[in-house]
Amino acid sequence: MAGPKGAMLSDLFGGGSAHFGLPDWPNFHKTWTAVRTRFIDDQIQKYAGSGLQQLVNLGAGTSGVFSKHFENKKRSLKLVKSGKR
Repeated sequence: MAGPKGAMLSDLFGGGSAHFGLPDWPNFHKTWTAVRTRFIDDQIQKYAGSGLQQLVNLGAGTSGVFSKHFENKKRSLKLVKSGKR
């Protein structure tokens, strides 16, 4: 999340580093986000050119992370809403 709200939330989350057993690493969440993003990008890229017809990103809301990996961006993001959880 960009902007002042994102910075505030990041600072609050970093302030909880001791709760996660990382008292000397207040920026752990920034590293985790970078590693997680790279992993997701690598997995999507691996399948993006394979002829895959659909890829579902569970729990991502309206994230556009998939659209940068597919040529036909209009077909790459599908929102599926279900009442089941």
